[in-house]
Amino acid sequence: MMTLPDHFEFICPTRTASGLKALEHLPGDLEAMNARKPLIITDKRSTEKGLVDQIAKAFRTSGRTLGVYDGAGPAADMDAVKHLYHLYLDRGFDAILALGRGATVDLAKVVNIAVSGRPEDLARCQGIDGLHHPLNPLAVIPVAGGTARECAGEVAFGDLYYRSRYLMPDLVTIDPRMIIEEDPLQLVPTAVAALTFAVEAYAVPQGNPLVESYAQLTIGFVFDHLLDEVRQTVAQKKWAARLSEGFSLKKGRLALVNAACMAGYVHANTPSGLAARLGLAIGQRSAVDPALAMGIVLPGVMEEQVNRRGWDLSRLLRPMVGLDRFAATPGAQRFAAAMAKIRHLFNELFVLSEAAIPRTLEDAGVTRDALAAVAEAVAGADPESARACRTILEHAFIGQPVAP
Repeated sequence: MMTLPDHFEFICPTRTASGLKALEHLPGDLEAMNARKPLIITDKRSTEKGLVDQIAKAFRTSGRTLGVYDGAGPAADMDAVKHLYHLYLDRGFDAILALGRGATVDLAKVVNIAVSGRPEDLARCQGIDGLHHPLNPLAVIPVAGGTARECAGEVAFGDLYYRSRYLMPDLVTIDPRMIIEEDPLQLVPTAVAALTFAVEAYAVPQGNPLVESYAQLTIGFVFDHLLDEVRQTVAQKKWAARLSEGFSLKKGRLALVNAACMAGYVHANTPSGLAARLGLAIGQRSAVDPALAMGIVLPGVMEEQVNRRGWDLSRLLRPMVGLDRFAATPGAQRFAAAMAKIRHLFNELFVLSEAAIPRTLEDAGVTRDALAAVAEAVAGADPESARACRTILEHAFIGQPVAP
C-alpha cells in the first residue's frame, strides 16, 4: 500500500477525448481556446489513408478553415520547421493539429515553439524548463504506434532537446477512425515504452499517488490487451480475414493507444527512469528499437533497485493480474511474480512474432562487448551506478533475473 507523501505535484493540462465520434468534439474544444484556424501537420500516409478527410468531415459545419501539411518525414527536418513557420504565420493559422506519431508530433511541437514566440527560441529554450510561457494551442490526434512520448512535455529533434510542461498538448483526441495500423507488431514498441514509463513511476522516491493512478491504468491496459491484440492479428489463420475486414478496430487497440497517452502524462511528471535511459543508449549503439530495449532491461532495473534500496514494490503485481490473483499471491512473492509477468510477456511476443520481438539483448543482436559502453554512457563518472548498469545489462543479455 502506498502511503501519502508529505508533498507531491501532478501537472496535466491536457484535455483527453477518447472513443466514438471523438473528432466531432475538436471544433468546440478549439473554440474554447479561441482557436479558429488550425493547421494539420501529418504525413503522406495519413492523407492516403483518408485520415485527413475524416478530420475535414468533423469540421464541415464548424465554419473554420483547415490547413494541411502532409510532408512530415520519419526524422528531424529543420527545413520543414522553417517552411511551416512561414506557412503558419503567413496564412494566419492559430493552432496546430498533430495527426500521427513519433517524428510527426515532434515536428509539430518544435514548430509550435517557433510560432509561439520567435525563431531564436528554438536555440534559447533548449533543455529542461527552458520554456517560460504557454504556447499556442496544440492538439494531438494519435494513430496506432508511436513512442509513448507524444503526450509528454518532451521533444527530441535532431540535436535539440526540450522538456517543459508547456510542451504537453492542450488536447488529445483518440478516435477509432484514426487507428488503422495494418501491422500489429507496430503496436508492440509503443506498448512496451508505455509499460516502462508506468512501471518506473512506481520507483520514484517518496512516490506520487496521482502519477501511480495513471501508471496503474497504463500497466493494466497493456497486460489486458497487448497479447490478445497481437494474437488476433498475427495468427496466420486470421490474417486473410483481417485483411478483408479492413483491419476494423477492436477495443484492445483503442485501449493500447489510451495507455500510450496516459504513459505520456506519467512521463511528464516523473524523472526519466534508468530503464528508459538504458534503452535509449542501447538504441543509439545498435539496430535495436529503443522501446524494446527498455522493456528487455526493465525487470532487471527494478530488481536491482529493490535489492539495493530495499523498496517494497509488491503492489506492481496488482494491475498486471487483477485484485483476486494479487490477493491470492503471498506478499513475499508479489514483486518477483510481477517481474516474471514482464518476462513472460516478452517470451510470448517472441513466439507470436516468430522471433521478430526479442526476449533478451542477445536475441536483439546486441554484442556483449557493447554493454560496457552503454553502462558508461548512462552512468557517467559514477562508479557505483556504472556497476549497477553493467549488472543489469549482463543479466538482460541472457534474460536472467538479478538476484538479491
